[in-house]
Amino acid sequence: MNHSVKILLFLCVLTMFFTSCKKDNNSLYGISINPSSLVGTEAEAFTIQQLRMFSASNTNVAYMMQNSFADTIRNNICFSPIYLINNLLLDTSLSNWTKAYTNNYALKFNNHNALINCINSMQNTIKEIDSSLYIFTKIDSINENHINISEQISIEMKYMLKENNDFDNIFTNISGDKPRIDFIEISDSISFYSSDDERVVEIPTNNGAYNLMLFMPTDKDIMRYIKTFDEEKYISIIQSLHERQISVTMPLIGINNSNFTLSIPSFVYNDSTISLDKKININSSFQIRQHLSSTQVTGVSMQTKPSETIKYNSPFMFILRGRNTNAIMFIGLYLTAK
Repeated sequence: MNHSVKILLFLCVLTMFFTSCKKDNNSLYGISINPSSLVGTEAEAFTIQQLRMFSASNTNVAYMMQNSFADTIRNNICFSPIYLINNLLLDTSLSNWTKAYTNNYALKFNNHNALINCINSMQNTIKEIDSSLYIFTKIDSINENHINISEQISIEMKYMLKENNDFDNIFTNISGDKPRIDFIEISDSISFYSSDDERVVEIPTNNGAYNLMLFMPTDKDIMRYIKTFDEEKYISIIQSLHERQISVTMPLIGINNSNFTLSIPSFVYNDSTISLDKKININSSFQIRQHLSSTQVTGVSMQTKPSETIKYNSPFMFILRGRNTNAIMFIGLYLTAK
C-alpha cells in the first residue's frame, strides 16, 4: 500500500470519527431499537426536556400509588402516568395544573405549547422505537366535579408463551379466594432481583425496548407494599437487577375496563397551594399479546435448565419500563384473577 493511499484511509477514518461525535448535545442516544434501519435516526433520541418529563412522571406515579390506592381496593387497576399528564395538559381549562406541574418539576419550557409539543414528539418517538407498543388515551368528558379519561394499552411479549397445566395452577386473590386459572410460563435468561421486601423479574417485550417488570412482596400484602414504593426504590431495584436462568409463571395479564378514581397531588405555586379540584375517573385496559415470528422462541426450549421457578400466584404490581429512560410507561396492580 503506497503512502498516499495510507493518508487517504487515515483521513477517512478521522472524518468518520468526528462525524460520529457531532451529535446534538441536547439529545441522549442509545435506545435499544429494532429493526436496524432505525439506528441513527431520531427514533433513538430523547431530548433533555423529554427525559425530565419521564422523571417527573415517575415521581408523580409513585406519589399517586402511595396516596390514591386504598386498602379497600379489590379490583385490578392500571394507568399510564405520562399519557394521563398529557391529557390534563391538553385541556386549557386546567391551566393552573399546567403552571404548577411545569414550575415544580423545573422542566423549563418557554410556554404551554412548548410542553405540549414536547409530549407529542415524545409519543411519536416511542411509536418509532416499537410500533407494537399500542397506547391510546383520551378525555371522554369533563364536568364540574369529574374528568373522565379512557386509556388502553397492549404489548407483545418477545417470547412465545406456554400454558402451565400443573395441578397447582391456583391464584390467591386479594380477597382470599383461590380460583384455578391458566398460567403462562417463560423460561430464559431473565433479569431478577430479590430482597427481604420483594421478588422482582423483568421480561423483555417484542424488540426489547420496553420491559415488563413484576413486583411481588415477600412478607407483606401488596397494598402495604405500594405505600413504601417510591422512585428511589424503583431506581435502586433496576440497578440491582441481574440475569439468571429462571422460569417465571404468571397469569396472562388481561385487564379489561378497570375503573377507579385517581387523586392528583397538590403543588405549591407562587407560595400558594394549587390542586386539581376535580376527581379523575380512569377507565383503563391492559393486554399482553402473543408475539409470533418466523423464529418462535418457546419458554421451554432452553438447553440450560432454569435454576428455579418463580411463581406470581398472588397479587403483584407490574410496570412497563422504558429500557433506556427508566420511564414508567404503564403501571398496574393485578389483584384478582378471573
